Amino acid sequence: FYPVKSSAQKTITWPEVDFPPYDIQSGPDKDKGILNEILIIIQQGLSEYQHERGDLINFNRMWKLLQQGEKICYPGVMRSRNTESIGHLSVPVGVAPYIPSFVFIIKKDKSHLFENQSVLSLKDVLKKSNLHLGIASRGYGSRINAILDKQKGESHIHVRSGSGNFSALMEMLFKDRLDYVLGYSHEAVYQAKLMNRENEISIINITETAGDVIVGRVICPKTDWGRKIIKKSNAFLKKKQSIQKIRDIVLKWVNPKLREDFRKKFDDVITTDTWTSVDQ
Repeated sequence: FYPVKSSAQKTITWPEVDFPPYDIQSGPDKDKGILNEILIIIQQGLSEYQHERGDLINFNRMWKLLQQGEKICYPGVMRSRNTESIGHLSVPVGVAPYIPSFVFIIKKDKSHLFENQSVLSLKDVLKKSNLHLGIASRGYGSRINAILDKQKGESHIHVRSGSGNFSALMEMLFKDRLDYVLGYSHEAVYQAKLMNRENEISIINITETAGDVIVGRVICPKTDWGRKIIKKSNAFLKKKQSIQKIRDIVLKWVNPKLREDFRKKFDDVITTDTWTSVDQ
């Protein structure tokens, strides 16, 4: 059971997830993350609904609540077999401000363990059982998930669950309890800065996802209620004014030197990727 103040059809509860720099739930940037600001715009577009702030939960808990048909939505998940199976998904809300998507995060003084390479295959690195990997209990997209699923239960893969799991993984990395962590490049840099250790990490790109663009979508339960919310969200998200507002939010997190290129990438994705799980 997920406690909400109201079970009315016209109430949407938006859970909180500790997922900086997207969903920031603590520290100096609390509520100033990319999704935190985008959510305000989405709620304004769904003004006929009441919006309630939900509990702080992790993604696994969110998946279960969606499967149970709870009246919750979240403003930024990737399309994958998992998310398609448990919820209705909107057209793209936006594009992640960092490319590449998923990377290995290591300590600089351990570069030799990874042959001092800047790009490596996840499949190949996982074969090295002497190297301990840390992952969070969340989705990493269909391709990465498929590779990880084949390695479930291996002793050199450590899964961290609960709120704040990525920051805990970074702590383990700096304490040499892990050799590398799988995550987004931007969350690694953001977390390392919070820990005043940004100069101690290196990023290794992953062959399997090189050049991938991360596209976020609104997810609601796979119910008639959820379908209605997504249809209304789609209509709102397709408006030029909405696209511009969301793009401006994301651009704030992009290196000024790369903003023009990213702007073009953002507009291209929003224009060409019109997929949604509900009828248009």
